[in-house]
Amino acid sequence: MAGHLHEKLTKYPPTELISQLDDIMTSVCDEYITGKKIAVTDFWPSQRRKLNLLLRRWLQRELVYQKKWEPFVPVKIEWDFGRNGSAPLVLEVNGGKIYLNGRIDRIDSDGNGIFVTDYKRSQTPSGSELTEGLDLQIPVYLMALAALEPQSKVLGGGYYSLKEAKRKGGFAMQTLGKTPFTTNNKPFSDAEDQWLAFADFCRTTVRGYINTLRQGNFPPAPRKNCPEYCPGKDICRAYGELAAEGGEENV
Repeated sequence: MAGHLHEKLTKYPPTELISQLDDIMTSVCDEYITGKKIAVTDFWPSQRRKLNLLLRRWLQRELVYQKKWEPFVPVKIEWDFGRNGSAPLVLEVNGGKIYLNGRIDRIDSDGNGIFVTDYKRSQTPSGSELTEGLDLQIPVYLMALAALEPQSKVLGGGYYSLKEAKRKGGFAMQTLGKTPFTTNNKPFSDAEDQWLAFADFCRTTVRGYINTLRQGNFPPAPRKNCPEYCPGKDICRAYGELAAEGGEENV
């Protein structure tokens, strides 16, 4: 992707792109094997084939998205804030300041607005998790861009599941317009200014978590029901408390 910023992949023959993708994967795998970041076991050949298939499926779907999503093109990848000398996202909490850092996988632009993509190997947060304050990754990314790249209008962001080869979840401003994938533009859409309402909600949520951490308050609150076969249930505080209340079946 780094070699194709500010342009559409659809301008190239698919066979050429597949060849480039395979070469990149080979180079990265060799680098990781040399650096002992990958354990070469009897399962490695099979794992490598699966990874290659995963990337080829991504490329196939990416070509479809890019063809239909005019005039957006990828403009930045692995964009850091608060890392490697870059400025952090600064939020005020109770008269003090907290400094947040992160790395955004991908940023697309139509020349005026920007849209964030975070890649996930399999599962992605649902749209409801964002409005419930359970998904802070995309909100923090969008706030960082708004603060550190003020010349660009933030239009939203979402996730890409490599396992499903599909864009999912996240948040989008209604001004983003039509996209070839599902976007959640309903939150705060009734506000006078959708972005200001969204950003205020995000800042309030982050401050709430920070205050909770500072108070040493760590209540066991799993977001989803836990499976009965969980190997950690014997030492899990959430399981113990709910089982004592007669709610073991809901743990």
